[in-house]
Amino acid sequence: MHKVVYLVYIFFRIFLSLLFIVTWISTIYFAIDYHYYLEKGDYYQNSQLWLTDTLSGVDFIQDVNWPYWMLYAYYWASMISSTIGYGVNTARNPVTIGYSSFVMVLMTVIFALFINTVKNVSLINMKKNIKDQEYFLMPRMPTQKN
Repeated sequence: MHKVVYLVYIFFRIFLSLLFIVTWISTIYFAIDYHYYLEKGDYYQNSQLWLTDTLSGVDFIQDVNWPYWMLYAYYWASMISSTIGYGVNTARNPVTIGYSSFVMVLMTVIFALFINTVKNVSLINMKKNIKDQEYFLMPRMPTQKN
């Protein structure tokens, strides 16, 4: 029972860590494009913002409220973090492209660390099982009676 609780704890910790990381990644992704939207500079003029020119045809600033902006940014961060990436929401200016590239490398490293954690948990359990089996298979010395 203790092993199961420990495994559930490890996976829950991994899930919460990923949720925290993806939330921050999506917030920064949103902030970059929103900054350029408010600036109304070249990226805004050339439709290089995902907030105003998406492949789904939605202008997030004009058509929907801010919770949808963050939901869409969270969707992007989830797709890029899980390495699925459907391409509906893509980086369109050099800053978000650079940020997306950084996030891809970062999430590859983080996933490698999580996979290593899961491997270590399974190795710990396997070593403990081997020790238990060795204990029961060890020859016993006869005890002396007085």
